[in-house]
Amino acid sequence: MISVWDKRKEVVEVSRRLSELGFMPSTSGNVSVRLDERRILITPSGVPKGALQPGQVDLLGLDGECLECSLKPTSELGLHLAAYRLRPDAQAVVHAHPPIATAFACAGVELPTDIAAEVLVALKTVPLTSFFMLGSRLSDSELPLDLREALLARDACLLSNHGALTLGASLALAFQNMELLEHYAKICLAVHQLGSQRHLTSAQAAELMELGKKYSRR
Repeated sequence: MISVWDKRKEVVEVSRRLSELGFMPSTSGNVSVRLDERRILITPSGVPKGALQPGQVDLLGLDGECLECSLKPTSELGLHLAAYRLRPDAQAVVHAHPPIATAFACAGVELPTDIAAEVLVALKTVPLTSFFMLGSRLSDSELPLDLREALLARDACLLSNHGALTLGASLALAFQNMELLEHYAKICLAVHQLGSQRHLTSAQAAELMELGKKYSRR
């Protein structure tokens, strides 16, 4: 059985990798993992992810109560708690600011996910949700409808004027989904610069999404 300390080290390792990729510059972004039906681990506020230590990762209840907090929890705690409320299957959440995907979010441009087979299999579509204020508690009454729908149906979404969010059945998968999202955003930007898009047919897209269910990583 994996200990809480080992899970803390996993959060630190994933945070470090995201920082090295440039997805979490300075103190931005946050990572969490579900321990059980009552508890999560989450990165604290104000600590650069590349310098994070296991003892600084906060242990909280799913109601947001601090159980073991050496530092103040991230201001985006409400976003993580909302994801866990809506998705019992989600075991980890990554919120980051990968530059190209975040540029699409800030431009209000959705990623055209019908141009790459791999993305349709792995992520299906990537919704672009409306803006919400940083640090919002995001209780059920505060949660924007499109964000609720995105969290319920998808493992990745763009947060308008903010960044990106990915979920996973493990922290490794949530990280991989973020990595794939940014990779695909780079492809979409290059395709746009080339001035031409070759879209998959609706039948091909539907078949690929069905294939994704067969190899679901949830």
